[in-house]
Amino acid sequence: MMATKPSPAQSTFHGYPLQTQFYDEFINGVVEWVPVTDELVHSAYDECLSSRIHAFDALHIAAAAAVRADEFITGETATSRIIVRNL
Repeated sequence: MMATKPSPAQSTFHGYPLQTQFYDEFINGVVEWVPVTDELVHSAYDECLSSRIHAFDALHIAAAAAVRADEFITGETATSRIIVRNL
């Protein structure tokens, strides 16, 4: 599940072919794309207010909650506010 599509453009521009390959494989493996709707944005906004996370992170959390995702995987550090969450 993804709310937004990651872009391999930066890794391509900076000459990181393995990172570009990872993005391509990751994007092709997404099971469900969540459209960004007004309802999703409002949900993300509420998430920002309640947990003080960044807007982009809140969109991903709201998207995961909207489709009742079984797990949420992130590359954030263990001390990040986004880590301690219950969907």
